[in-house]
Amino acid sequence: MAAYDQHDAEVRFEWGPNGLDALLAGGVRTIVIVDVLRFTTAVDVACGRGAAVTPWPFDDEKAAEEASRRGAVLAGRSLTGGDTSQPSLSPVSLRNLQPTDHVLVPSPNGATLAHSAAAAGVTVLAGCLRNASAVARAITALPVGVVAAGERWPDGSLRLAVEDAWGAGAVIAALSPPAAAADPTGGLFALFGETPQPAAPPKPPRTLSPEASWVASAVPGDLPALLPRTASGRDLHEAGWSLDIEVAAARDVSHAVPKIDGSGTFRP
Repeated sequence: MAAYDQHDAEVRFEWGPNGLDALLAGGVRTIVIVDVLRFTTAVDVACGRGAAVTPWPFDDEKAAEEASRRGAVLAGRSLTGGDTSQPSLSPVSLRNLQPTDHVLVPSPNGATLAHSAAAAGVTVLAGCLRNASAVARAITALPVGVVAAGERWPDGSLRLAVEDAWGAGAVIAALSPPAAAADPTGGLFALFGETPQPAAPPKPPRTLSPEASWVASAVPGDLPALLPRTASGRDLHEAGWSLDIEVAAARDVSHAVPKIDGSGTFRP
């Protein structure tokens, strides 16, 4: 795996489960999981409310049992319809959580990756467009590996999802100047009581792998217009989840830095 671990850089980037394994084999001390549509955006919203989120592998038959053991609510699958009356993978469904709430959220990409990373004994953070700069400011243990979760083709193989590259790039750009300019316009600030966050002070230079440098330079400015046009965005729109896309596109509106604790749970 040495050829793939980007070991000569402080900031590294990869895709999916195999990428996570390669970065861990290369000795990273911090992992940032990025799944913009929708897992890490949902985690950001929940932890921004002070709630706890346990990531769990998708289709694990023990999810309900584990949620009960932890005293958590098992998130529903939210496949169609835009129903936000119960906690689910939808970020909007988590907007009214309280600090005492705990949700166990299964998902095939972000949650499964976070669950795997939690077992590796490294710092694990949830990053997205909403909290990219906040996560970057919180990273102290280098080297760091930023993992874009991606999506799945019907046969189960990894589909590279551009929105996850954008989210990873936003975190990486904030880790090493010059940082990309934040463009939080178009976010649903009123829905969450949010305001755009001021620009972070400059970070000392970090060495970036070519892969990390590539995604850091490729974050577009007009995210609210572009995110709905991605393949993942169109898929969610057709399923009735357009509001989730708008929430996910609001860049740097959140101070939340979800971090996995010793029990495998993201907490603020």
